[in-house]
Amino acid sequence: MIVPSIDLMDSNAVQLIGGETKAIDAGDPRPIADRFGRVGETAVIDLDAALGKGSNADVVTELIARAPCRVGGGIRSVDAAIKWLDAGARKVILGTAATPDVLRELPRKRVIAALDDKDGEVVTNGWTRRTGVGIEERIDVYSNAESVRRSIEEQRGVYYSRSRGGLWAKGESSGNTQHLLAIDTDCDRDALRFTVRQQGTGFCHLGTTSCFGDASGLAALDTTIARRIADAPAGSYTRRLLDDPSLLLLANWQCARHALNMLRMCAKFSTSLPYASWSDPQ
Repeated sequence: MIVPSIDLMDSNAVQLIGGETKAIDAGDPRPIADRFGRVGETAVIDLDAALGKGSNADVVTELIARAPCRVGGGIRSVDAAIKWLDAGARKVILGTAATPDVLRELPRKRVIAALDDKDGEVVTNGWTRRTGVGIEERIDVYSNAESVRRSIEEQRGVYYSRSRGGLWAKGESSGNTQHLLAIDTDCDRDALRFTVRQQGTGFCHLGTTSCFGDASGLAALDTTIARRIADAPAGSYTRRLLDDPSLLLLANWQCARHALNMLRMCAKFSTSLPYASWSDPQ
């Protein structure tokens, strides 16, 4: 996932290298926010606040009103985080203050814990304070040769967990297991994509299908239908379809026609089925 970012210093959009050297001064951040806002959330970071050298709060407030923003930089308390959320920030980004005591007081779906590093070491307070902790030590779950080998052999999602000190099969304790269907590499062969059939409530520990929130579009419809099949009330249309094969066959033929029409409509409006929305008729 790529999230565009606007770093602020002295009310201008800038780029700092390592929190020290100003490489770019792009001037007024407002037109940049307008452009970035067309593709989703923009991360707005107040570098002056992060470095303890001032504040760009007025500019940040303006940007929040212009585009969907996640706000970070110098947010060191629960009150400061809530202030930005109340001001309209979609999310707040915490680095130095991303401690359990602070995080537990904030809505978890609207908080991002961020890590800054310098030469592979985690740094805080606007890159000015070294922690002695390697950045890789903060990454808990990933794939290595052994976990991939076990995934293929056992046909399930198996990963290496740093906190557990060894291999971890997804769903061992929660029951939300993954049946492995395929493992693919990207074009550069430096990243893996696991295609799995997720069991249980979902992949995320929050009970959602993925760590990017609730499913939408066709995926949401598929989830709803599966739930209805598992617990379709007597007399409902879903129950009638399940109990009457001839009616289900007729419905399949009608759905095929509707799906073709949906594809035509999506093509007309320059979209595709995975991004089409639907409403639940109950």
